Amino acid sequence: MKMKNIGKLKSLTSKDLNFTTQGISKEPTRFSNMDDQQIWSLFKKGDDEALCYIYRVYAETLYRFGCQITNDQELVKDAIQDIFVFLKRNGKKTTDVLSIKSYLYRSLHRSIHDKLKQKNRFFLKDTYPAGFDISISTETKMVEKELYEEKVKFLEDEINKLTSKQKQAIVHYYYEGFTYQEVAYIMGLADKDSARKLIYRGLDAIKVNLKKYKHLLLPVGLLLIGLAFQNFF
Repeated sequence: MKMKNIGKLKSLTSKDLNFTTQGISKEPTRFSNMDDQQIWSLFKKGDDEALCYIYRVYAETLYRFGCQITNDQELVKDAIQDIFVFLKRNGKKTTDVLSIKSYLYRSLHRSIHDKLKQKNRFFLKDTYPAGFDISISTETKMVEKELYEEKVKFLEDEINKLTSKQKQAIVHYYYEGFTYQEVAYIMGLADKDSARKLIYRGLDAIKVNLKKYKHLLLPVGLLLIGLAFQNFF
């Protein structure tokens, strides 16, 4: 299962983000054995290498995430730049994080929302332009293609009938590996129970039709979808 394919982040670099990378190794290794809280603590203490490391790890992922919210790629780049400029200028004032990735996702989600409002565009819930479409991987589709192609297409269609919020939550939880608490944090939900309910209401909406194709999941290797729907079979 993967999100809609968006092009790579080509033009945005650390130079564009107005913080200096001179003298910082291209492949910093001292962070490899650190958890998010340790890296974030170093960043808050003014460690530019930690901030550059965070950028290198997450910038392209943030770009792909932003392009699921809006098709305006330049706006997404501007929003990412704003986040890292803010971090550079206000590092010591930032709060502790559940995880760096969830903090960045939430920040980008809010930044894009604000920019769209400033441009007087409609930003209605459940109407994301790119919509968090979920598709089956090319490799999976190639497995016994003639036998399963129609059923795989059915699975995609059923999943993508969900609301954008439901799909976003499902992608965050099953594809990105966020916890319910992190999903709630990113999406601005009340609590982790709200995130859990959003996900399971989405799964419940299509469980009846998917039951017809229970035999399809493991033969074609749809492991993530199998995990997502295992409680319904």
